[in-house]
Amino acid sequence: MNITDDSTIESSEPIYLALGTPTGGAELGNIKSTVLYIIDNDSVAAMAPNPIISHGKTVYASADTANASKVVDGIYSISDIWSPGPAPAWIAVNIGASAGYTRLYLAWNNTVNYDYGLASDFYGPSAYTLQTSADSTNGADGTWSTVATVTGNIYRTRENSFDFTGKSWVKMNITAVSQTPWGIDEIDIHDVSNGCADTVFFLGDSITQRAFRRTSTRLPSYADDVKTKHSTYYPAMIGGGYGGTTAAGWKSTLLEPALAANPDMKYWCIGLGFNDIAYACHTSTAFYSKSLQNIIDRIKIAGHIPVLAKITWGTSPMDNFVAPFNQAVDALTAENALMQGPDLWTAFLNHTEYLEDTVHPNPAGSIVMNQKWADALDSLYTGTGTITDTTPPSAPAQVRDGTGSDVSSAYTLSANWDTSADAESAITKYQYAIGTTPGGTDVRSWTDNTTTAVTPTGLSVTAGTVYYFTVKSVNGAGLASTVANSNGQTILSGVSDTTPPANIAAVRDGTGADTSATTSNTRLSANWDACTDTESGITKYLYAIGMTPGGANIVGWTDNTTTAVTKTGLTLTVGTTYYFSVKSENGVGLQSTATNSNGQYITAAAIPAGEVNAYPNPYSIASGKPVKFAFSGSNNGDVSIYTTSGRLVKKLSAAAAEVSWDGANETGEKVKVGLYVYCITDGSGNKKTGKLLIK
Repeated sequence: MNITDDSTIESSEPIYLALGTPTGGAELGNIKSTVLYIIDNDSVAAMAPNPIISHGKTVYASADTANASKVVDGIYSISDIWSPGPAPAWIAVNIGASAGYTRLYLAWNNTVNYDYGLASDFYGPSAYTLQTSADSTNGADGTWSTVATVTGNIYRTRENSFDFTGKSWVKMNITAVSQTPWGIDEIDIHDVSNGCADTVFFLGDSITQRAFRRTSTRLPSYADDVKTKHSTYYPAMIGGGYGGTTAAGWKSTLLEPALAANPDMKYWCIGLGFNDIAYACHTSTAFYSKSLQNIIDRIKIAGHIPVLAKITWGTSPMDNFVAPFNQAVDALTAENALMQGPDLWTAFLNHTEYLEDTVHPNPAGSIVMNQKWADALDSLYTGTGTITDTTPPSAPAQVRDGTGSDVSSAYTLSANWDTSADAESAITKYQYAIGTTPGGTDVRSWTDNTTTAVTPTGLSVTAGTVYYFTVKSVNGAGLASTVANSNGQTILSGVSDTTPPANIAAVRDGTGADTSATTSNTRLSANWDACTDTESGITKYLYAIGMTPGGANIVGWTDNTTTAVTKTGLTLTVGTTYYFSVKSENGVGLQSTATNSNGQYITAAAIPAGEVNAYPNPYSIASGKPVKFAFSGSNNGDVSIYTTSGRLVKKLSAAAAEVSWDGANETGEKVKVGLYVYCITDGSGNKKTGKLLIK
């Protein structure tokens, strides 16, 4: 359904969804319900730049300090890498506070030579946190706040954006790695104070994988090409090429995890098709078109913008079948009103000097592909300074009562909130109001504020009454965001409280009496004694988890309203001791000194009989040890291992309670890293299926 020549859909304007003859291999069937997504598809206007600000900055690290500066030198190469040895480790970049950045984007990568997955000469972090500081001098000292936590990472490059208001340092704490040797090649940090607009994810197969490596012989990159023509821009870019993948493979297994891991990438540039011709079906485009349409829809629903490229020319016999597939790309671009992507077929046609084999671009071909993408997206970078902004900015994600962490009571009213963003005309101011109900303005009407905090004066408030702050942002076009409300603070009466609460007497590891060890590698528990504050009472507790007493490198300081906590979703290492730190906060926001537990040690757990079907999972081929499949309740059976596209990799049989697999396929070759599906059939014919991650 297209709505054309209509910049505004009025509240009373009807929208009709008509079901017609299906295309692309779909069947109409018996449709009982549907969901209609209304997606903004206005013409793209020039966007605010997101320049890179990390190159050449001062860097400190916990180890391998001689190579620490290599992460900000702009050289993408595994020979130019920071590799500090065993985790945990940290690396910190001094951005500086003078520029006044309010929000940053950080993307790291550990290698440029392999697929978007972790298969590489140097493996990457599987668990890490990002922290910011305003007062550190060397990365090790100072007060740090955790702004992002990542666990279970399976990628060789990944991004996060975070609030940087009033900060000057960024630190990456690596708590677990996928394998060794591991390292960080580059940490690219961009200023996204006006929103993540100039951010590009190149989605594709091994052709994409080679084109966007950014090694010295494949430069200039897409970002370099853009900067050459538009000097104020330097796009944040991620190469997301997976070798051997099809559009169907991306649709079924790869897209959703990639979207979740890279939520700030606005433009998703898609280069898929050759493998669909070679591996799937070269006589019909129906399945290819259906898979690409699904990818387009899901990228749009996630709030991003898809762009399609035509399939490149090469000398493979499969190139005889490319023409109808490129026609399908044109049709999808038109049907979905997408920006016109690059015509890579014409760019490569008869240029054998662009190929390293019959299909893949060599360094010269990579340079051409990057330039063609820059040419295709050039309209994004034109018209700077004459943008017509018709969309409101984002609202503050959270409004906190008090001057720092959220408080529930105080003697005077104050509030602070997260920064907003507007990619077109930027944020010019905030407005706040105060009321006795959420969203109310009966205590103070809407008032301008240029910062993200306020302590208003001249108010008339009553002890025992709950007051709420409401905040909205305003952009350069004068458009206001939706409002965000605080959860309220009660005005206290009596003598002002100027003393912190009493310290917590004891913190115990575990859920009851203090324990010294646990077998779980995903959760930790602690409990502690209650404490008191005679003036304003205890409003909450805060806890952190670290690998040293008082540390917060596993979980940063987190609010808790009770005297016990069980933190799940962790990635813990057998043989490591973890410590809880806990402090209390009173009604005026004063905190006690932290009290630490004496630590709990992670021990290996026995594998329960009849419960585990495949172990270890994830499985590392590099370990030299086999993965084992168990026949629950049986002493014989078969195991079939498949790719996610359904191709049989290996079939195993055994007259025993379990069978081992060394990671080789039917021809004896080791399989690639990635996700596989197994089916266990025991001697009684019972089947059990599951997924196995090989890394």
